[in-house]
Amino acid sequence: TGQQNVKVTGALNTATACRGGRSMRLFLTNQSGAILATVDSGTSTSGGTWKLNAKLASPPTADQRLQVKAKKLTVGKFVCKAGFSAVIQLR
Repeated sequence: TGQQNVKVTGALNTATACRGGRSMRLFLTNQSGAILATVDSGTSTSGGTWKLNAKLASPPTADQRLQVKAKKLTVGKFVCKAGFSAVIQLR
């Protein structure tokens, strides 16, 4: 069903050197942000944009949320810290 298909897009807000090739993860979380499952992964484009998709096993409950993580990356002399998005409520 449509309720189980999730699509999340965004762009990294970081130094230019840290935007391309970042490993991205999409997590299913509860209201407090505790990770319940990793539902998709991908890589950011050279410009820092990313798109993640997932099909949930069942329609989301009122307690479930999504959160995106950009993993740590070292580019030359730059150490790009890992970062999390805000917790996203499912609609």
